[in-house]
Amino acid sequence: MASKREIFNTEQAKRQCAIEIERFRLDGEKWRSETERYRAEIMQARMEAERARTATEQHLGEVQRERYDMTLRVDGVTSRHELAAKGVASEEIDQVLPL
Repeated sequence: MASKREIFNTEQAKRQCAIEIERFRLDGEKWRSETERYRAEIMQARMEAERARTATEQHLGEVQRERYDMTLRVDGVTSRHELAAKGVASEEIDQVLPL
């Protein structure tokens, strides 16, 4: 009967070990590439989220600016009517409150 050392030193055992080592190496490379791919997807998702956040903030700023402009216009119209009710000439109102 062969000893354990002799069994592990056979060419077949060495080939089997080499095959297993290569398999582990390939699995490691596969998982490394998968990890890199997932990291790239995460970075892309973060960039898209940042772009969306920036676009949302820009749109919100535009909406607020439009609301402010509308408020000024309404205030101007109200003031125009108030001034006209007080008898101020429309030419003078146009100089003070251009719309």
